[in-house]
Amino acid sequence: MMTEPDDLEPPDEPMTIAYPIGSLVHLAELLGEIEEFIRSEADVTHLLTVFMTRSGRTHPGFRACNLIDDLSFTAHHIRRLIDGLPKPRT
Repeated sequence: MMTEPDDLEPPDEPMTIAYPIGSLVHLAELLGEIEEFIRSEADVTHLLTVFMTRSGRTHPGFRACNLIDDLSFTAHHIRRLIDGLPKPRT
């Protein structure tokens, strides 16, 4: 008998992945630049919608806007994580 996802017990602790701080800072900066670029012109949203249409996505305009918002929220979340880290001593 196969185990269904509902039958699985949740782990005691959430899974974590160690990620170098320098890489996390770079990722936050990269996502911030991409977000700034995407929100800089309406044409970018249109092009993303066209891409999603060609890729066969349902509701491509809605999904393009959600993707842009998801990028924004992810960039913000990573920046908050970095801001909460202790600063290295010099």
